[in-house]
Amino acid sequence: MDAAALRTIAVHIPTEELTERLLDVAGPLASACHARIVGVHALPSVVVYADVTVPVSAEFIMAQQESFQKTAKAIGERFRARASFLGLESEWRAPESDAGAPMPMAIDACRTADLVVASQWDDSIPASSGYSPADLVMAVGRPVLLVPTAGRFGEVGRNVVVTWNGSRESARAAFDALPLLQDNAQVHLLSVGDDGAESAQAMADALARHGLSVEVATAHGSEIPPADEILSRSADLGADLIVMGCYGHSRMRETVFGGVTSSMLRQMTAPVLMSH
Repeated sequence: MDAAALRTIAVHIPTEELTERLLDVAGPLASACHARIVGVHALPSVVVYADVTVPVSAEFIMAQQESFQKTAKAIGERFRARASFLGLESEWRAPESDAGAPMPMAIDACRTADLVVASQWDDSIPASSGYSPADLVMAVGRPVLLVPTAGRFGEVGRNVVVTWNGSRESARAAFDALPLLQDNAQVHLLSVGDDGAESAQAMADALARHGLSVEVATAHGSEIPPADEILSRSADLGADLIVMGCYGHSRMRETVFGGVTSSMLRQMTAPVLMSH
């Protein structure tokens, strides 16, 4: 792992219950790189989520604001306690706006980090948070490490599947992943689609020059959907990290990687590093 590459890791925490799950992945990375870990929770705006067709009292607005502030305080305290337990240098950011949606504020708070750690979508995340992992990946301009909401995960980067289709996005993801990879990491470069087949070996050679052990495999794609094959191959290999590029049409909140990315966002079974 290149200890000089990561200096700031932002952790987007939409609910208190996700705090330890996210820090258990972000913490070892921050510790190995001597990075500052920044917890982020944007407070929703009552104005944005109030039904404008129904009169809203000042008492209701105040009660909702107090509830959002209480939640942010609880998450902040839990974040600081976990960061302290892990021996990490930490910082807490809880941006608040009177009339703005929370997700853009969270994205702004994460944009100055070298890496963003966030959660896969989960039904337990309240709609008022506006949380969308797809929007985060598309808009933040930083690599995003998404942690599944099922299973327990700690250190990542020892046994890695890098998906490759020869695109700009997959190239960026592969190189964005380098700071996360452990010394002597085993990398499985999985060629997805015909476009990546010709350049797969060249990409493998480039990664190998960073001191990694790299082997090339091909996703057949004809028998099962590519996302299912990536997940199946990753499980067979015992991968602790999947790396993939993400591209799409942000206004429609759609992401595609030959139909793979949106499926991965729903079905991931291991942490996934996505770059756009």
